[in-house]
Amino acid sequence: VEYTCDELFHKVLRDKPFYGEDGGLTFSGGEALQHADFVKEMFSRCKAEKISTVLDTTGYAKTEKLLEVLEYTDLVLLDLKHMDPDEHKKWTGVSNELILNNAKIIASKVKTRISLPLIPDVNNSEENLKATAEFVRELGIKWIDINPFHKLGDGKYHYLGMDSPYDSFRTLEKHEVEDACRVIKSFGLDVNIGRMM
Repeated sequence: VEYTCDELFHKVLRDKPFYGEDGGLTFSGGEALQHADFVKEMFSRCKAEKISTVLDTTGYAKTEKLLEVLEYTDLVLLDLKHMDPDEHKKWTGVSNELILNNAKIIASKVKTRISLPLIPDVNNSEENLKATAEFVRELGIKWIDINPFHKLGDGKYHYLGMDSPYDSFRTLEKHEVEDACRVIKSFGLDVNIGRMM
């Protein structure tokens, strides 16, 4: 379904009585900043109506567009997938240089929580966890939400007669998630397992 800003904002306003003090509008994705002008327009309308705004992003976007959206953003949920640029490129297709530069800007302007998708044998090494925690601490961010990899969508691919892209990954053991929490907490950060929102 496609909406214009007017159509979507009408729906947002209709639900305003249910938001309470903590509710509001969250844009996520894919990557919400691929539609930065639309997000900026929606967020600016929300701010005029005193509706809180949350941007869920990978941080992989043109910095000038990001800055325009941040002007109307109350909270950013920022994914950090890997601190090593080569490993990041191997698994995501892009370097993390832009993401890390944008993370510094985001943290300097807006309340931020880090989301760490924890993937076995990809980014759950102690070395990467320590590098992530150190970077987050240097940014002055207090929270990391760990999102352990799972295969809940696996059956859908097989039902449709398709190969699952997750077949080559194993599920994390409970102790691996606990170990990740321990490493991150050792840097003085607060950890939550699962998405904050």
